[in-house]
Amino acid sequence: MRSLMMTMKNKKVNPNECFQCGKPVAADQPDSIRWEDSEVVYCNEQCWVDRRAETERMRLWTTAVHEAGHVLGARLGKRFIKNATIVPSKKFLGRVRSVPDLDKPYKEAHAYSIEEWLLGHAAVVEFGIDHVDGYGHSYDYEQVAKMLKEPIRDAKSKAWAERTGIYGRCVVGGEERKHTPYTTWDIRPRYSYVNGKTINHVKDWQKSVRVTKSEWKPEFDKQVRKARRLAKQYRAYIERVAELLLQHETLTDDMIPQLGE
Repeated sequence: MRSLMMTMKNKKVNPNECFQCGKPVAADQPDSIRWEDSEVVYCNEQCWVDRRAETERMRLWTTAVHEAGHVLGARLGKRFIKNATIVPSKKFLGRVRSVPDLDKPYKEAHAYSIEEWLLGHAAVVEFGIDHVDGYGHSYDYEQVAKMLKEPIRDAKSKAWAERTGIYGRCVVGGEERKHTPYTTWDIRPRYSYVNGKTINHVKDWQKSVRVTKSEWKPEFDKQVRKARRLAKQYRAYIERVAELLLQHETLTDDMIPQLGE
């Protein structure tokens, strides 16, 4: 698999050579395969089929490494892993389901959740295979960005509620309680009239709780660097889990080795 990784990564396109076997291909060769707006050419259909098979194996390996990175994050967080799989679904190429240790302090559990999200891509970067067609990590990064934005937004919402005296309302056990606004539906009243002017509390709240990139990006970059250090430190473990995923496709907690084994 390593040789295949390096071969595909360093492959250069020559419009006069087969992209698979490297044999010369004439411009008018009858059994050659070419595409418009592309310099890639295959000398025959079999080379094209072989290349597609190699690409699929590479994608599968990339998925296995990515999910193995998530497994590492779960192990570092001492989470119970329900399953880890590289069997694709409608939404994901693979997935790791883990359960947090509810006995741990919230902040500690929260940090490990961020690591678990980021270690998937960090593992792929460590193995130098983030160039593979069809691979993406935007969903993982979006989840981490959301986790970092939420506490900042909540703090701003709390400050706004204390300043304006407007809170969300809910009924618990027949008793009405107020809470920090979380959505625009919590803003009541929505408008006020002061000295003949209309104050739109919804727009004021939305503006007040807006989180800028400069507020969360530094911490995001710090967490990405940390994840990549961990991926480098536990590279052998990631490779071992990835190979198990290729062998079994789906792993449960008892099938996944512990760190240090």
